[in-house]
Amino acid sequence: VTSVTGELKALTRPQVWFALAIGVVGFGGMFSTFSYIAPTMTELTGFSDAVVPVILVIYGIGMTAGAFLSERVAMRGLMRGIFGCLVTIAIILSLFGFAAHNKVSAVVFVFLLGCVPTIMVPMIQTRLMDVAHEGQSLAAALNHATLNAANALGAWLGGVVLDAGLGYEWCSRVGAVLAAAGAAITLVSAWTSRRAAVAG
Repeated sequence: VTSVTGELKALTRPQVWFALAIGVVGFGGMFSTFSYIAPTMTELTGFSDAVVPVILVIYGIGMTAGAFLSERVAMRGLMRGIFGCLVTIAIILSLFGFAAHNKVSAVVFVFLLGCVPTIMVPMIQTRLMDVAHEGQSLAAALNHATLNAANALGAWLGGVVLDAGLGYEWCSRVGAVLAAAGAAITLVSAWTSRRAAVAG
């Protein structure tokens, strides 16, 4: 009972909710684009359907590269790394719609779309574990739930954009707004955490 109570106590900590919000909103931007990557590559970029699996492999290679880079980025400062990743994601997504009209730049941006968000995944996990204190098992589980929620949010917002009659390039622009919002939440989280540390 004590263990369960300790785990649940993590949900009373504001910094846990900040970290979850960063994950949902920040990663939602990536998913708003990736959910529609196949039609984006065929309709905007002009690739054939047969090339789409290759595009997905390139995305996967980007994810692998991001996993290798994550530790180096985190060593420069966890919150600084999360903020830097979100700003970079916002820039990538704001330019993605333009890049998708050229085959070479589209492939480069697909790689970056896989790489940069993946750099952030272990850092969000670490942040959750740090601020959850005795509720680390729950925090670890919530990190996966965060990615699922981000997937649903991003795909839904991308669908809203498409349903409104806008083109596939607008999915990434909505994603850029989400990533920027995630960066703003990161700043608020860091500020309130620092303020609490000074007060405590």
